[in-house]
Amino acid sequence: MYRAIIIFLLCGTVFLAAACGKKDKTGKESGREPAQTQPAATESAVSSGAAAGDSLEEQSSYFAEQIAAGMMDRVWEHFTESLAGQMPIDILQASWDSVVAGAAGYQGVESAQGSESGGMRVVLVTLRYAGNQGKTIRFVYNEQGEIAGIWFDTVTLERAATGESVAAVSDYEETEFTVGKEPWLLSGRLTLPVGQEKPPVVILLGDGTDVDMDGTVGAAGNKPLRDLAQGLGAQGIASLRYSMRGCEYRDALPKDSGIYDLLLEDTGCAVAGLYNDQRIDRERIYIAAMGNSAAYVPAMVADKPNRIAGAVLMGAKPVFFSQTFYAKKTEEQKTVVSDPKYFIDKNSTFPLLLIQGEADVETDMDDFEQWKALWKGRAHTTYRSFDKLNHYLMPATGAAGRADYDKKGSVNPAVIQTIAGWIQEQR
Repeated sequence: MYRAIIIFLLCGTVFLAAACGKKDKTGKESGREPAQTQPAATESAVSSGAAAGDSLEEQSSYFAEQIAAGMMDRVWEHFTESLAGQMPIDILQASWDSVVAGAAGYQGVESAQGSESGGMRVVLVTLRYAGNQGKTIRFVYNEQGEIAGIWFDTVTLERAATGESVAAVSDYEETEFTVGKEPWLLSGRLTLPVGQEKPPVVILLGDGTDVDMDGTVGAAGNKPLRDLAQGLGAQGIASLRYSMRGCEYRDALPKDSGIYDLLLEDTGCAVAGLYNDQRIDRERIYIAAMGNSAAYVPAMVADKPNRIAGAVLMGAKPVFFSQTFYAKKTEEQKTVVSDPKYFIDKNSTFPLLLIQGEADVETDMDDFEQWKALWKGRAHTTYRSFDKLNHYLMPATGAAGRADYDKKGSVNPAVIQTIAGWIQEQR
């Protein structure tokens, strides 16, 4: 089988501390500048802050939502001087990460209950995650209304009644879903929101052609595709993820297998399978691809132009790709092309969301800016970048190269909320 390939770039309980006092408003304590580790969305819609006159419960709910989104600085600036000195932002972030590890599908504030203890005001905020998981944040305030103490904990919540939860649905369920054709059938998993008929669905593609259905990466076994699937499911959006052909048939693939065999053909089968599935809305099938897979989204859309409603590109490079091959059945020579410039010229109103981690060392902000220049003036294209997030949209550790992924982490909830909100807007 002849192949010509051309690729080039177009351009548990955690006790933190309780203390009194007031910190220097410059953010410095004992000559130290606290690390800024919050993965804030540069353009993502978030609350601008608790309004003047809000109750302590409302203010605490706002603070809890900022913590859930990884925006620690918006909370830390309200710490007393003593607490800020004991608890720099990087330690605050690490403590929260250890409590929230493994939780997915952030759904919002479940409750906020105030009380008094030893002359201090205490507010316990409970956050709901998918699978009836709960995380609590206990805020202790001094007389000046500053945060003098903070605790994180994990709880199990009762199932939320439909319509009573902050999220569109209270939970999700997963079922097996086979993708592909003989002899290359692939194991997949369809995640469906509970209590919602015919939801929109997203096909989740990992960074490369040899990853498993969860997109597992790093020594810690991080699973960004699973995080996305469960997080989106908790917000009313179905998803399909599956093991790539290069993963499931690693030792059986022909040596001349190209990108059509390893990615594009199976993606087309996934679209077709969902289009004929009565459980989802066939008019709202989306692609969400990471890294290398994202570079080929133009070719995926060109293959199924009337069946894909929009696409999300995460950590993608603007790449032109052309591959010529002989079809096995017809012996006809065919060529697949992925050309982002030609694609957007012919599909100027096709909905696109580009997401970039600003701490991504594999696809950097220059690539992100190239996308903006390439698609300048095109409608229905949204760009979002997230501070302190790496290639897999998890908190960056600062480690060099792929060693950054060896620390346990999960996709930041603000990213999932951005994708979910964008999909809902498309309706």
